[in-house]
Parts: sequence; structure tokens; C-alpha cells
Amino acid sequence: MKLSSSLTLKAVASLAIAALSTLHLQAQASPRAVRVTGIAGDVHYAHGGGSLVPVSVGTKLVKGDVIKTGVGSHVDLDMGDNVGQVQLAPHSSLAIDEVTSSRTGADVLTETQLSLNTGTMYARVNKLSKGSRYEIATPNGIAGIRGSTLALTADGQLTMGEGEAAIAYGPNDVVVVKAGETVGPKDRPARQAPGQWLSDIVHALRDALTHGIGQELRPFVPPVEPFISPTLPGR
Repeated sequence: MKLSSSLTLKAVASLAIAALSTLHLQAQASPRAVRVTGIAGDVHYAHGGGSLVPVSVGTKLVKGDVIKTGVGSHVDLDMGDNVGQVQLAPHSSLAIDEVTSSRTGADVLTETQLSLNTGTMYARVNKLSKGSRYEIATPNGIAGIRGSTLALTADGQLTMGEGEAAIAYGPNDVVVVKAGETVGPKDRPARQAPGQWLSDIVHALRDALTHGIGQELRPFVPPVEPFISPTLPGR
């Protein structure tokens, strides 16, 4: 299900992202690439609607590309221009709908629109310039993000580790989610997130930042028991 553009804008407006600034960004923006920084297991991508092919460290993803992870596999992405990082969890599919940047003096305005079609993603979104936009669409809702760490499922379950976000489930159904909270279409209102979910965000994003270029590393899989990352020194 794709929500309307007015609903998308409402979700973003809930986070005080100015509509006029967004339009200015769209008019003068240049495309940017999302770079694969770490892989583990079975990861493929399709460029411009083509066939799926294996991904490698250093692969650049652009508008229209789709990246998919197999069972027990994941991929780490750098979103470019200091926007942040994403770890796509096992058995997930993520589409790059729009990734652009526009330099206006000392500021870099960025537009990031992703579609999480299946599975789960973890994201670190750095503090963005005023007028920048970062949205993630799922089949059940659209999230607008500002300077945060989070987990989002294709079912529309949004969990915030740090910062604050808004997710729209319908034309008049926008929920603000604060640090340490979670919300979903059938999990209302926003409530304190389970400790394990918050821990999963920390571990996934720490792995995404510490995976070395070209290394074959064990994937992070949300555990039943407390997880200790095998990639961290001295652990």
C-alpha cells in the first residue's frame, strides 16, 4: 500500500520539516549514491528494474535500485553525505526511491526516500540540515525521521533507540514516537519498547559501523538470548 503524497508530507511536518525547504531541495538537488560497506551471506541487488545479481562491498546503489538479503544474511549501507548508516536485516528487501543532495552555502540539504518492502531495517540518521527529508515507506505506513537511531519492520512497527520520529498509518493517523518507545498499526499507542529491541538497535548499528571493508563477517540476527557482537575487539 502506498500512502498519498499529502500524507507523506504530514508525517514529515510532524517533525517540523518545512515543506517549502523540501521543494527548494527538489528543484536544485543532485543525485547521490548509497554505498555497500559490509556484507554477510546471501545479498543481491537489482539495478533499474533489472535482474538480481550478487552485491559486493563498494557497490553503489542509486534511485530505482532494490537490495535484498537472504535468510541469515545482512548488508550494511552508508547513505552518503553524512546522512547515516543502514543495516538491512536477514530476509529483507529495501528499495532506493530517492537519494539526492543539494549544497546551499555551508549547508547540505538531503532527500532520502526508501521503501522497506519486507523484513526489518536498522538505521542511524545523523542530524540533518533544516529542510532535509528522510522518509521510509512500508506497506503499512510511512515514517519521517530526524537525527535518530531506529528499527523499522515492513509491518510498520517503529522502535526508536534515540531521537524522535513520526509515522503515518492513515490520513488522520500520525503518531510521534520518542526515544525508547515503539508503536505499530496494531500496537497502539506508543509505549516503552522491550529492552531487547533497544539492545538490538545498538548492536546492529555498532556492527554496521565496525564492519571492515571487504571482510566476511557473521551477520547480526536479533537474538533470543543477550547478544555479544563477535566483531568487537576484546569481546
